[in-house]
Amino acid sequence: AEADSLDSWIGRYNSNPLRDSIRLPYIHPFNPRGKDTLARNNGYISPYDRFIRKAADSSGFDRRLIAAMLYQESHFHIEAVSVSGALGLAQMVPSTASLMGVTDHLDPESNIVAGAMYLRKIYRQIYYTQGDSHLKFALAAYSSGLGNLVKAWEYTDSVGLDPNVWEDVRESFIMMARDSVFSVEDSTMIPCPAGPVYMQAVHYVNSVLSYYNKFKAFPE
Repeated sequence: AEADSLDSWIGRYNSNPLRDSIRLPYIHPFNPRGKDTLARNNGYISPYDRFIRKAADSSGFDRRLIAAMLYQESHFHIEAVSVSGALGLAQMVPSTASLMGVTDHLDPESNIVAGAMYLRKIYRQIYYTQGDSHLKFALAAYSSGLGNLVKAWEYTDSVGLDPNVWEDVRESFIMMARDSVFSVEDSTMIPCPAGPVYMQAVHYVNSVLSYYNKFKAFPE
């Protein structure tokens, strides 16, 4: 009976609209760009650095890149939830999280490692691109989905730009985000309901790389 009462109270608390107004002023996401000089002096980027290092070892990515991706995704807020239903530090939707073996989005270690390995999975899937654009394509696909990246490649090729160069594909994302998008099959213009997703991909790549450049001030 006591357990039932406790469960009932927790349920009411979780659904209480006043909860965040009480809790959030005292719980803030860790901000490595803020005034936490202790963090900078000791060389750590987030409270989850030990898991980020593990993710870096597993995925082969620079731990500062993984930290930049996590910061863009959730600002290191473990309870983050997006409007699209993405959860946790790495902001994976439930289907992707399940695919990558995550059973609890509040478990920081599994969430971070899975996010890094999912980025690695995408990176390997687009092996036919090379150079600096390769990572940017992988980040864009992490944000918007590989299918949308393929659409951007096709559009880029159709307008005479280079689908192997991120700067050209970025311009295609921007053009596709407008009111219409090119249909490769019949050379017509069709409505583009995914416009915000395309712009999100551009913003995501820019932001992650910007944070990555800032985090390079921390030891590798």
